[in-house]
Amino acid sequence: MAAEQQMLEQGPVDGSDRKVLTCRQRWSRFIRDWPLHDLVRPYVVQAGFYGLYRVGFIQLDWALITALVERWRQETHTFHLAVGESTVTLQDVAVLLGLRIHGDPVTGTCDVHWDDLCEELLGLRPNVESLEGSSLKVTWLRENFLQPPEGADDATVKRYARAYILALVGGALFADKSGSSVQVAFLPLLRDFMVTERLSWGSAALAHLYRELCRASQSGAMEIAGPLTLLQLWAWERLHVGRPGAQFPAQRHIVPEAGNEREAPHDFGDAPVVGAIEEQALPVDPRGCRWKGRFSHTDNPQGGLTLYRDQLDQQKNDQIIWQPYTPEILEKLPPICVADQQIWRTVAPLICFEIVEWHHPDRVLRQFGLRQGIPDTCDTEKELHKIDRRGRHRCNWRRYHAHYIRLWEQREQSIVTAVPNEHPMDYHDPYMEWYRSITHIRNMCSDVLHTIGEEHQLQLIENGEPRALARIRSPPLSAQRRRRASGREYQAMSLPPQPLVAPRLVINAADHEPLQSIQEGASTSNNLSSTSTNLRGQGRGRTRDGGLAMISLAPSSSSMSQPPRFVPQSAGTATTNNRQSQGQGRDRARGGRSRNP
Repeated sequence: MAAEQQMLEQGPVDGSDRKVLTCRQRWSRFIRDWPLHDLVRPYVVQAGFYGLYRVGFIQLDWALITALVERWRQETHTFHLAVGESTVTLQDVAVLLGLRIHGDPVTGTCDVHWDDLCEELLGLRPNVESLEGSSLKVTWLRENFLQPPEGADDATVKRYARAYILALVGGALFADKSGSSVQVAFLPLLRDFMVTERLSWGSAALAHLYRELCRASQSGAMEIAGPLTLLQLWAWERLHVGRPGAQFPAQRHIVPEAGNEREAPHDFGDAPVVGAIEEQALPVDPRGCRWKGRFSHTDNPQGGLTLYRDQLDQQKNDQIIWQPYTPEILEKLPPICVADQQIWRTVAPLICFEIVEWHHPDRVLRQFGLRQGIPDTCDTEKELHKIDRRGRHRCNWRRYHAHYIRLWEQREQSIVTAVPNEHPMDYHDPYMEWYRSITHIRNMCSDVLHTIGEEHQLQLIENGEPRALARIRSPPLSAQRRRRASGREYQAMSLPPQPLVAPRLVINAADHEPLQSIQEGASTSNNLSSTSTNLRGQGRGRTRDGGLAMISLAPSSSSMSQPPRFVPQSAGTATTNNRQSQGQGRDRARGGRSRNP
């Protein structure tokens, strides 16, 4: 327990100085410029990617994704929210995208001549400009395999299907930061579509998402790639932040009649085509398709990063949906979405060629309707992040990760379980008390530090260095004020700066409402009080009734060990007190009497 506490206290970098991440995903252009041909469609369905195709392009909210990245913990592969841990699991991948999760891992060897492989499975050899290493330009695929020719035989149609699926998974699931290329390493897995459908593409996509979240949570990261549509759909299903106001029910997609095969673009949720052949009916859409549509600004108000941070910081237990997929919803989904539900709760490594990331549903049991206890110490093996394809272009990843592949094959033996969760978790539940002791939840004190120009203190607090914090310095005086300043006021503002101890969140046990306080170290003089309370900006916060709260940094005359507290005041009272104190300072500077003796 102590080891995990020490591990988690490091946390990711604080988001106060992070800018919005650039989300690399050129998915909309693929959907718009490469419609699915009716001859290719049966192979897309057989391979298990038709649900992914039907979800299509959904506009990403970069600020929302950035706010989630700031709360990601590499040590647990979970988001640390105000109400506990939550994460994207195999359940979300299956239900939202309709991908298979129970099957062989997506891996293989890279000791292949890629141009020869393309000629074998696609029938064409790419030119030097289109193939660089194992990266193949999507434009080359689209130009050469847009639509199969009339009267094409089955072998030719399969080549077109391989090209389409390669571009589909490369753009929607395994996109790199270039956004213009796909990895030919997936092409051997499309040789036989009967083998393709038995692979666990859902676990591979989740491994790729975990890896991208871990990379983006590092200090200095500026962009993120991978299956970001999955992450945004997960957030819309479970969180109250940035969620559109309108959703669309799942539909059974119907193949149009001959001569009418070109579909409307899937960018914003097309409706089924009328006048179709019933025996060609396709599976019901996965859950993620309900978020497709033309959202207006009112339906989907994209807030800024600061707004999303505040909403997540002040999140209440009733503002998260722990179980959005009810039995009534699951029974309406296609079989691929609800198959092998026991695998949803397996603790196992997720594998995608060089990527290995651990799946830990034992930390988010409330998402499965089970009671969450204090989890065991978690080890996601962060050293696995150092393993990539650089310098390993001919590596056989099946042999390299043989140990983790054996663990994945034993996934049915590592399924976590617990008693059903019959009631919402209490604030003083042992898990919540443990969780608050090992995580760092941003609170309103961060806004106070930002107001007084000390926001860099948050990083030092995260690193466990409260005694090494920089000192608060008085605001600079203008030349006119320096000439007018005299006596005790100027002397007080010229005193040596005082250290600031880490801000903390004080909880009122009566109503569980947070009450902010700032703990202050020893002071050398009581004369600092008149200056500290008159700092520019006044360090304002919000009280429970919506009014302003003034922070007094003055040490008490009786004891320096008791920290000052927030004093709730109305906006008018705060302004009056401020003006009175300023007026008294001017009178003392002029040598006259105070107007308020």
